[in-house]
Amino acid sequence: MQQQLPKRGGSIEGAEGEPSASTAENVERLLGVGRHLAKADSESTAARRTSESSCVPMEPRIVRKDANGRHANGHGPHREAAAASEGRCARFFHRFRLEVAFYKLGRLIGAHPVLVLVASVALCGVTSIGLMFWRQQLNDLELFLPEDSPIRRDAAWVDKWFSEEMIFESVIIIADNVLDQEVIRTMAELHQDVRNINVTSGVTWDDLCARVLAWMDVEADAEVVELVNQYNKHGNVCIQESILALWANASAAAAATQEEIYQMFTNALLNPNSGGTSAFKGVRHLLSGVTYSEDGNVTGATATILTYSLKKNLEQSKQSTLFIQGNADALEWEEEFMRVVHSTNRTLPPSVEILALANRSYNDALQEVLDSNLTVLFSGFSLIVVYVVAMMGRANRLENRVYLALSGGLTVPMAIAASFGFCFSLKYFYGPIHPILPFLLLGVGVDDMFIIVQALDDLTPAEKELSVPERVGRALRHAGTSVTVTSLTNIVAFAVGANTKMPTFKSFCFFASMGILFLYIFVLTFFVSCVTLDERRRKANRDGCMPWVVREEFSTNECSQHDHQKAFFHRIYSPCLMKTPVKVLVILLTLTLVGFNAYSAFQVEQKFDPVLYLRNDSYPRQFQEALKRHFPKLGNRGGVYIGQIDYFEHQDALLDLAKSLQQNPYINSDNFGFWLIDFVKFMENRKDEPLDFNEFRGYLAEFLYTTDQGYPHIKDVKIRGFPFGEYEILATRIPIQHVLLNGAWQQAQAMESVHKELEAAPFAKDTVAYAKEYVSWTANQIIGEELLRNFAFTLTAVSLVTVILIRDLVTSASVIACVVCTLVGLVGSMVLFGLTVEITTSIVVTLCVGLAVDYSAHVGHKFATLKGSREQRARDTLELVGPPVFNGGFSTFLAFVVLVFSDSFIFTTFFKLFFSVVVYGLFHGLVFLPVVLSILGPSDSSGPSDQVYTVPVQNGSAHLELKVGNRRRRETEELQRQPLADTLP
Repeated sequence: MQQQLPKRGGSIEGAEGEPSASTAENVERLLGVGRHLAKADSESTAARRTSESSCVPMEPRIVRKDANGRHANGHGPHREAAAASEGRCARFFHRFRLEVAFYKLGRLIGAHPVLVLVASVALCGVTSIGLMFWRQQLNDLELFLPEDSPIRRDAAWVDKWFSEEMIFESVIIIADNVLDQEVIRTMAELHQDVRNINVTSGVTWDDLCARVLAWMDVEADAEVVELVNQYNKHGNVCIQESILALWANASAAAAATQEEIYQMFTNALLNPNSGGTSAFKGVRHLLSGVTYSEDGNVTGATATILTYSLKKNLEQSKQSTLFIQGNADALEWEEEFMRVVHSTNRTLPPSVEILALANRSYNDALQEVLDSNLTVLFSGFSLIVVYVVAMMGRANRLENRVYLALSGGLTVPMAIAASFGFCFSLKYFYGPIHPILPFLLLGVGVDDMFIIVQALDDLTPAEKELSVPERVGRALRHAGTSVTVTSLTNIVAFAVGANTKMPTFKSFCFFASMGILFLYIFVLTFFVSCVTLDERRRKANRDGCMPWVVREEFSTNECSQHDHQKAFFHRIYSPCLMKTPVKVLVILLTLTLVGFNAYSAFQVEQKFDPVLYLRNDSYPRQFQEALKRHFPKLGNRGGVYIGQIDYFEHQDALLDLAKSLQQNPYINSDNFGFWLIDFVKFMENRKDEPLDFNEFRGYLAEFLYTTDQGYPHIKDVKIRGFPFGEYEILATRIPIQHVLLNGAWQQAQAMESVHKELEAAPFAKDTVAYAKEYVSWTANQIIGEELLRNFAFTLTAVSLVTVILIRDLVTSASVIACVVCTLVGLVGSMVLFGLTVEITTSIVVTLCVGLAVDYSAHVGHKFATLKGSREQRARDTLELVGPPVFNGGFSTFLAFVVLVFSDSFIFTTFFKLFFSVVVYGLFHGLVFLPVVLSILGPSDSSGPSDQVYTVPVQNGSAHLELKVGNRRRRETEELQRQPLADTLP
């Protein structure tokens, strides 16, 4: 309602620039009318005003307007509508007191910026002390399996009796024909080079290699070695798997003719037990792509594999009296082994490719991944700093914020140092997926900085004339809640994820949760302190690049005063988005995307392979790919392990178990071998049968150490004592290799089928089934079981936080709906990028719950604080928070865009998924959510419209406007300059 008061003539100023008497009289009369109406209204609403007496006082608002009704103070009508709602917003947050707390914090920091800055640096320094306890974990069992996992217990049992005995170094040679004479000669030269490796301490292959006695729990003195050599025709030789074992030595192999080579392998493949001095059975499984002539003779093969076995514990050589210096010599030998095999000085025949894998290769390659992110991180940091410098300030000498952007960037390394130190103090470890944390914190931190600086820039011209502490307090009063919503949701999301059973996932989530917490602390302390110092610089007219230079007569250029982003959102984007046809199109597009991505989400496979964490060009990954391509049946060594039982009494049960395992569809039957099966055949050929356990042991020793059939099984029988006397069988093994399995379901079925076979045995409590693949397969199961649980818990927790801080159910529900749509889009995009459900993708999905809130919560929170029609509030919201939200999303993209050039699976996966998060998050936050709120958002409950009274001044060329209503405004131009500390509780 607008009532025109009687017009009085006169000028707004007298001759000397003072207000004229007529103008002062008009203003006084106008204020008197306002006070009269205010008094009448206060009598009718005394109870309500009493409950709100501690809020900002409500006074008539005088606004200068020109003759055309435009706001002369530079505020548009929408800004005035937003300002008109601040009283209700203040009362709203008075109940929650969060804005009041942030206002007081801002004033405190604004008054003592140096003290707060020093305190935040000191906090970083104290918590960083924990970096002294840095602990890095590369062991698969410790990374992927919980402490109470049965697989960990089985692995410990196997490691006690078998795994500690040997470590394996393997070489794959690929060629058009590896049986070609030149290739065999190259292979022999390589073998001789490996045998000639010497490490610093003088230790050679003969000192380190695992020998026959490696499987006996006896001291390797000269008498034992002599007795073994007496009974064992092969002697205490080094154990190796190689087609070169068909010859007496490498020199003989190098001298063989092409015809001799073909004949040698024809005979070897016809006789499965051939293997020369190898402790492994035959050479058939060492060749791939074997070709035959029409008469059945071997004519070639496409690949072969060589395996060298080293004693793992290495306390003492089994041949000499040379004592080994722990594992240091073996590690050095392995390093030299990789250098020799991959040497570029060796001339290879055409089409020959040599790939090698040492026991330490996976950890070395994983360590390389952990150490390779520094350059990428620096590149991402540089991109973000350049972008923040460009977007945070203005393009002139006074209003640019170069140093503020740089100091804001320091909050990320401070948060990293503090959070890492804190986590290491609590004995959490650093794993293979942790290198992505700096990029995560970099993206999240910049979002918060943009929100704070934007709130400072959005202060009214009158507020910008206040003292620096007051300006900082008012800016933080607006920005603090938004920053808290996004940070708290991210912290909660990762805190929920830290409850997982998988150690590396748990550690990462805890690191991330603490990192975001410390980042939140340092942004509100260190960065706000830097903001205060920068505001002091600007108030003193000091140069932005050379702050020691004072520019007394500084005038801004016109270009630097235009906020092109805000102008785009105000003049082009928001009016266009609020048109009905566009709204319909946005809703239809969103529904289409959600439907398509929901369908794609059901096509995502669950598959986890630790090898994927290595770089694409790393030699362990290339070796594994070649192994799967040429030797798909030669997986990691595993088996069914049997403890101290009466092997004589349980012969039939053992044979039944072996038969059922051989018939298992998930086990490679072509390479299946069990020592007891061959032992029974040995006894049948002798036409003899042991009568008791003592005879059984005697015949078994004879079979193992004096026959070609038994020699390959020496490694599968762990004994204590000399084998040709009173010895004890400690454990035995049935070697198994699973066929190539695809998908988590097949892997789970394979493990379950083996365990069911063991449960049916009468000695089940003394059996263990273990293969190295079981670690990743079990981790795969854990991921599948906990992903939905963590997602549900995280989404619930984040939703509660959102509702509590936004305090509007409709708006909160709209924000949560956007989060869900973003998650659906993320999972659906995994199919497009060829990704599967594994640890990395599970982490990003968990992170997305909190990150997606960032894009939507700022929009929802600002919408809830404004007043007016739904559509008007949606337009004002886009104008006010659209630029910082877009800048935050784009800066997050910049933090990860450099990862696209990485050859690490972890880094490229994070880029693909974060690209999806940013795209879908910005779409739902800046496109879909404003449309939904403009249609379904909470209605304006401000009551009847404010009554407006205007009085013309200065001969009608300008007006003074007075607004009075049921919810009267608190501020006049004079009160805007009054510190809120005088009015806030």
